[in-house]
Amino acid sequence: MSEAEKQFGRTAQGYLESATHAGGDDLDWLMAEVGPGIRRALDLATGGGHTAYALARRVEQVVAVDITPEMLELVQSEARARGLTNLTVARYRAEELAFEDGAFDLVTCRIAAHHFTDLEAALAEVARVLVAGGTFLLEDNTVPEDEAIDSFINALEKLRDPSHVRSRRPSEWQALLAAAGFKVSKTALLRKRHQVKTWVERALEPGPTRDLAYERLRCAEPAVREYLHLTTSDGWPVTFEDEKLMISARRG
Repeated sequence: MSEAEKQFGRTAQGYLESATHAGGDDLDWLMAEVGPGIRRALDLATGGGHTAYALARRVEQVVAVDITPEMLELVQSEARARGLTNLTVARYRAEELAFEDGAFDLVTCRIAAHHFTDLEAALAEVARVLVAGGTFLLEDNTVPEDEAIDSFINALEKLRDPSHVRSRRPSEWQALLAAAGFKVSKTALLRKRHQVKTWVERALEPGPTRDLAYERLRCAEPAVREYLHLTTSDGWPVTFEDEKLMISARRG
């Protein structure tokens, strides 16, 4: 069982109920990029399914894919409860999608790619299952072009969630997408504010690792605190912001 399966199997309900994932300016941005006439869409690493639910109201058919059975069970149940009969689920790794070439007009991937163990392979699969000229809508956690802040954020994410691989810089994403045959048509950087307690405790059980995550934020260097817009009360972290990189790209 992979780290992602272990982590998200245990925390599936929390991601279904997460306000951060359920909506916001970032989800609105993605949905605004969904063009007319989309017949089949794939939501890759669907998690709690929030992107898939939004897509199902805009396109003919949505397939929500994830590696975690518990997530897929929740998404299937939630889709039924919402009356979304055009949404189905399938269990696949992002790097190994058992769909025909050109099976989808649109692929979305929201706040998940930092968990992929082989991002290049996953992007190759996205390109393969898209029709020529098809759209890839990506959102993921990002880090600035600053080595110290990059290192701090990725180390903190890995501490909080062992399935974290890497939050990438915008320049890395541009290079990766170009290498996979995508032409980027639009990008944006959006900030999301998080309650530190909710963010930490959604992923970590009580214990030394949870305590260390709080301590890392409390002792962060000034440049890191400024980038995160970290707020504190009596010296302890209360809220912070992270950046989401939004990309609309087309398969060549």
